[in-house]
Amino acid sequence: MNVLRMSILSIIILLFGLILATRQWKSNSHDVVGTPKIEEKNPVESQQNIETPEPPQVETPKVEPPQVEIPRTEPVKPPKRDSPKQIKEVSPRSYGEAVALSKQTNKPLFIYFNWDKCEVCGQMQKDTLENSEIKKLLSNYVVYFIDVVGPEAYVAKEAQIKVVPYYLICDSDRQILKYGAGYRGVTTFKDWLK
Repeated sequence: MNVLRMSILSIIILLFGLILATRQWKSNSHDVVGTPKIEEKNPVESQQNIETPEPPQVETPKVEPPQVEIPRTEPVKPPKRDSPKQIKEVSPRSYGEAVALSKQTNKPLFIYFNWDKCEVCGQMQKDTLENSEIKKLLSNYVVYFIDVVGPEAYVAKEAQIKVVPYYLICDSDRQILKYGAGYRGVTTFKDWLK
């Protein structure tokens, strides 16, 4: 044990000596006989003597955006059968539309983050979200599904979603009221929603 301590102490002393010698060598390296001193030039000063031509001034024509009238659409009628696919159909078509609908109806927004290749996400949709009791509870919310690798992945990134399935409830001002992650069966999800 003493030999090991002595070896470690010897190595530390050697390293310390090397560090001191290197520092001393660096400070005296310009004073060595026969070694030319290199003047350091400020790169900004050396570039000041170079004249660069100014880019030509080009006028860009002003283009007015075309006036487009957005057609009004009739509200989507709810389907006759209940299933998660149909929940998606009666749900808003975009995240922005979901937030607007939440403000209009004064209902909280329920967002379910999933991934198409996630087996747990699919299982929870099948087992839990297709349940009639859960659907009844979710009717009190504006429901929106977001694929974390889809076109609205920015929402998942903004909400710092690291795992799927992930679900949250937020108000119309997008303040998160409640969140959860992972698979939940009907009973635990029902308790979570209340």
